[in-house]
Amino acid sequence: MRRWIKWLCGVLLLFGLFSGGQQVRAAQNQWVNDHAGVLSARTRQHIARVNETQFAKLPGHPRLAVEIYRHLPGGQSTAAYKVKRFEQLGIGDDDWDNGLYFVMATADHKYGLAVGYGLESALPDATASQIVTDAVKTQLRAGKYDAAVDQIVTNIATTLVNNRQAIATPADIAAKRAATKRHRALLTGAIVIPLVALVAWFGWLLTRHRRRLKNLRAAQQSADLQQLPLYRGLPKQVQNRYGDQVSVPWFGVMPAIDRQWWTHDLSAYVQAQMAALVAQLQPPMTVPLFVFGEPLALTLVAEDVVAAQNFAAVMAGVDPQVQALTAPRRRYFAAFGAWAVENGVSLVEQQAVWGEFAAHVQPADADILANAEAQKQTFTVIWQHLNTPNDPYLETAGLPLWVADYTVPPSSDDHDDFGSGDGFGGGDTGGGGFDGDW
Repeated sequence: MRRWIKWLCGVLLLFGLFSGGQQVRAAQNQWVNDHAGVLSARTRQHIARVNETQFAKLPGHPRLAVEIYRHLPGGQSTAAYKVKRFEQLGIGDDDWDNGLYFVMATADHKYGLAVGYGLESALPDATASQIVTDAVKTQLRAGKYDAAVDQIVTNIATTLVNNRQAIATPADIAAKRAATKRHRALLTGAIVIPLVALVAWFGWLLTRHRRRLKNLRAAQQSADLQQLPLYRGLPKQVQNRYGDQVSVPWFGVMPAIDRQWWTHDLSAYVQAQMAALVAQLQPPMTVPLFVFGEPLALTLVAEDVVAAQNFAAVMAGVDPQVQALTAPRRRYFAAFGAWAVENGVSLVEQQAVWGEFAAHVQPADADILANAEAQKQTFTVIWQHLNTPNDPYLETAGLPLWVADYTVPPSSDDHDDFGSGDGFGGGDTGGGGFDGDW
């Protein structure tokens, strides 16, 4: 007797070990997968009854699959997961396209319904509020998932029955798909044809532009450019830099690249690059060279510019104009020059600082900037801002108000953490009308 009892205990222990290692399967039937374990047998039977009895009386016999999770696999959104799962399961009749798939993630507080092509008119997105009603959402918030799903299934069935006339037949679906295909073909043609034409036009434009550039590069070696006195008088590196930037128009008629063309192009280049050329070549002038940091509305005659023997001759010709244009700021020249020497500021940087200063200083600032120290402090504030804008705050008391715009105020702990925390987490949106949360 004792041997029998020992044998029975061993069998029971072995059974316990094997059964203890098995995971609990999700409660399910043909139409339900309850991975979260929240649905009662009654609700699962209700879903089966809707499919096998109530829907059997509708055209095409629609089918509804229900799947409940705590979290959707892979952290996917309901909008993405429901479509993929619907296609994976192949719900509904192939000719009628009348499948339905409802998915819910209890821990994520999200749900979604995927509707087959043939049922889209009977269950449009606008019916979402009729299916997941406010009363259903109240149940979901209370954690009454079984009751909520049971009511959702009832609402889906009721809506579908009430809209049974809108259920598409296979013939309707075929016609709808054919119309959609024609529409897509027309839409594709409306997009592709102009796109092809645009690509062809751009290809032609690019080819023409390359041809124009080739002709231009050849013309750069022509006598028309080489015989211009100014061009011959420029240092080789300046000639090369000018040659590299010369271009031709993309659109319109290409003008003849002759002496007149080079005359106007070279003159325009000199005027546009005057500050850089002054900084590089440093021609002798009666005005400080840093004043070319400000925009100067000089009047230049193209023929006179290119007839000059060199850049210094060009600048000698415009010297009187520069004197007149910068006269209102002449009182600051001495202090600026001294400040630049004291701080070892390069001419290029001088032009940048002076350009900012000239753009802001007003006649009314003359009293505030009457002494050289106030002027130098102003130049220092601007210089520091241009070179190290994140350096500590500089004192601007006693200087014109506009100088404070070049300073960085001291940091403060009194601020809002805008862009972080709740409400700024890059929230995800639903994929359309029949996804929601509670």
